[in-house]
Amino acid sequence: MKPNAAQLQAALKRLEPGVRLVLLFGPDDALIRERARAFATQVVADLNDPFAVVELDGKQAAEDTSRLADEAASLPFLGDAKLIRVTGIADAALAGVEALLELATPGNLVVATAGDLAKTSKLRKLAEESPAALAIACYAEEGARLTQFLQTEAQARGLSLDRDALELLMRAVGPERDIARNELDKLALYKGVATGGNGAVTEADLEAIGADFGQAGYDKLVNAVLGQRPDEVARQIDRLAEEGEAGIALLRAVSRRLWQLLDIRARMADGEALDAAIGALRPPVFWKEKELVAGQARRWSAERLKSAIVRMLEAERAIKTAGGAGDVIAHQGLLALSVRPRGER
Repeated sequence: MKPNAAQLQAALKRLEPGVRLVLLFGPDDALIRERARAFATQVVADLNDPFAVVELDGKQAAEDTSRLADEAASLPFLGDAKLIRVTGIADAALAGVEALLELATPGNLVVATAGDLAKTSKLRKLAEESPAALAIACYAEEGARLTQFLQTEAQARGLSLDRDALELLMRAVGPERDIARNELDKLALYKGVATGGNGAVTEADLEAIGADFGQAGYDKLVNAVLGQRPDEVARQIDRLAEEGEAGIALLRAVSRRLWQLLDIRARMADGEALDAAIGALRPPVFWKEKELVAGQARRWSAERLKSAIVRMLEAERAIKTAGGAGDVIAHQGLLALSVRPRGER
């Protein structure tokens, strides 16, 4: 069956006795691993116990069509139950899965993980239609779901994220649950929650612990370049160089914004309002920066943006050329891009 949100949350806590197969698939590997572990630990306490856990791969499940059913029906060597884990399962294992689901009694649980199975996948369809199986798609958290996940995890640690901290953390970690939990653990330690400290988290707290901001860490440089403030660009280049950031990383950070602005200009050319065009960007623009991005979109024409993107690509190729000047090329290119064209106010 294909569980809804409520059914999935219930199953993660306690599987119905009749379920023989849990099929986890999709593009979010971290979420697949997390959910696979949640189901597996319902069966056995120690996932490294060779007497309680059978490890198979998709090829083994496909080549021996009776293997899954045999393992599911076999008696555990020790303990009350045995777990069968299958990694990389695919449509080639369809016959084996059919045999498993046709067993007269449930037997041992099979937890199988796959890649991003298409809707036309026969294996996926079989699991979605069988009452003895759970077919669970694992997609990256985004939007309201990501917000809810971060708030729930923060509350579990005695933390309360204000609006700025929440948005900055969303941009920093994206859909990576493991990274999000790590940053929240650091915040709980920094705020001294375990010893009665105040768990209210602000943007300054995230900056204080050196959260993995990703693109957000380059925002001051990006805005200085696109805002055409060469003095500030020079300061930001010095700061990032001291932090060990490679020149190519700086070029790519600016290029990402250039592509965003080009997307905005294209939407505006199709008649979309500026605010709506900015709101359509993914990942979303931090609310504090929307006015900056709007100003950049007004200032930079589509032709100038295309030219700037080419210059960034050429600078990156020059850095990769043997005997080149390395990061100096990136720094010079960014400074040159930040200079206002003659005659522009």
